[in-house]
Amino acid sequence: MTTVSRNDVRSFPIAHSSCEALIVMRMAGEHGVRPYRGGLAANTSQTSGKIVLTLTATLNTSFPTTAAFSCGLNATAADVISGLTFSDTIFVTATKNGSTLSCTLTLPYAWDLASPTQDVMLVLYTINVASGTGNQLSVAQHGVASIHSVPSGTTSYSRSAVI
Repeated sequence: MTTVSRNDVRSFPIAHSSCEALIVMRMAGEHGVRPYRGGLAANTSQTSGKIVLTLTATLNTSFPTTAAFSCGLNATAADVISGLTFSDTIFVTATKNGSTLSCTLTLPYAWDLASPTQDVMLVLYTINVASGTGNQLSVAQHGVASIHSVPSGTTSYSRSAVI
């Protein structure tokens, strides 16, 4: 029988993310074996692309003539391996013609993801209406897409809304 002292330190190689990692294990007597709690960095690769949204909104609500209209586009992904969240948002001034708003938004993204093929990217838009003094009058926020596997390259959408 081998006797292990309370301060005996041993190393055990394990495979992690296609590389060999070394975890230091400490034999802790009556407390059993405890793993080293230091973090292991996940292998990441940059996933980049852009989302293009053409948005048209019909105004069914009366707003002051001094109201300012803008559109926003957001893309968010939660990386399942690293546990990190990545999010980008862009806003543009809307073009108003009578009771119709128009916006074309292009949102570039470049995220260091450990698991882009396993992650889900959520895409949503907002339409903001503010008074001439900057007070928020209305916000409409709607989903555009829930995409399994974060895409590279350009992804285009066209949406219509009523506010």
